Amino acid sequence: MAAVTTDFDVKIRVVFPFLTKSLPQDDNERINATGNFNFEPPPQVDTALGHAVSESPVQETNKKERREELKTGLTGLLDRFDKIQDAMRKRSKHITMEYDPEVTENESLTNAEIEIFGSASGSITYEKFEEVLAFHEKIYKYIAHLSVENKGTVGRVA
Repeated sequence: MAAVTTDFDVKIRVVFPFLTKSLPQDDNERINATGNFNFEPPPQVDTALGHAVSESPVQETNKKERREELKTGLTGLLDRFDKIQDAMRKRSKHITMEYDPEVTENESLTNAEIEIFGSASGSITYEKFEEVLAFHEKIYKYIAHLSVENKGTVGRVA
């Protein structure tokens, strides 16, 4: 059996650089620093107590006024969304994405166009894009309806 020892010889070769520089006194103190410091917490601040804390400067609105504010705000948002959609329709009606339905790289586009529109024309217009968005909306409504009808489960009866 081989004997395992922890004794070994080490050869150290000291290389002296051509240009040596001693450390400045500041760096020497920084190297020997311990990193300890005295922590002094920030001073305590008095907080308001009593009547000033219990009252709010914001006036509470009644439910009817709040409901009307929300209704007008949401109606304004919907109007702005319609304006944005109209602007996008005007700017994008000339854009057509064309592809070659015979190429295998475009197989997924071809299959999707056949499934949604019935045939693969090789061009997708903005009108077709809007039809796809409307179809997505129908699907989401159908899924939500099924989810409510089946008490939160989709695809099977609860």
